[in-house]
Amino acid sequence: MRQGKCFTEDENEVASLLFRVAKTLMASGAHTARIVNTLTRFANGFGFDVDIFITYGGITFTLFHKDDPKISCVKSHSISIHGVNLSLVAAIGHLSWDVLEKETTLKQVVARLDELEKKPRYSRLTTLAMVSLADGAFCKLFGGDYYGMFLAFVATFIGLFVRQKTLKANLFISVTLASFTASTIASVGVIYNLGETSHIALATTVLFLIPGVPLISAGLDILEGHVSTGIARAFTASGIIASIAAGIMCAMFLLGLGAWKNFMV
Repeated sequence: MRQGKCFTEDENEVASLLFRVAKTLMASGAHTARIVNTLTRFANGFGFDVDIFITYGGITFTLFHKDDPKISCVKSHSISIHGVNLSLVAAIGHLSWDVLEKETTLKQVVARLDELEKKPRYSRLTTLAMVSLADGAFCKLFGGDYYGMFLAFVATFIGLFVRQKTLKANLFISVTLASFTASTIASVGVIYNLGETSHIALATTVLFLIPGVPLISAGLDILEGHVSTGIARAFTASGIIASIAAGIMCAMFLLGLGAWKNFMV
């Protein structure tokens, strides 16, 4: 929901740019202090001071003309999408320094943002293959044999495919489904004794779901004084971890593995 009013076209254009940058950074996994610093550089570069308040669900900021602090523009906006794109976060950070030090025009900044946002990311197949290889490598790193690596690769590939196909669903349901799928496939290796380390493959097939960036951002937010946003991020990350555990537990229960084997007898 958009609220607030700006009195001049100049204020409106800068306010729209700041919100667009904030939304992109928040959706790309930047922590709160980085968002505040980046927006401040953009505002200062265009002749404004800015007060910013960011929560996990939205942003509110007030623009002040540097030469007349009484003139202000207040904007608030909700932000609901949260993901990870650290290369985009870095590129926007460089752009904010260009605005501050090289007097880049607003039109040039908007064009550069358009270019950055349209920049193609890795294809789905490339992501599937690389993430699956990473989980296979983790399996080997933790002592798995080549059968275990292959099992981890296949289970991760299919589990991540399920995660990609359910991105528009509830986050926790999507993670639970992906965890359940990957764990079920890896459990088949345990049941049929595919190699001697299939239990390691079962443990490593869900590593692609671990919310590393949200956990790091939550810690940084809390340490840097943005406690409410940090706690919200931490709760979301904890929910994702609980969803991963629920998926593994359901798979092991249905297939009668581990402690569930005695429970089902």
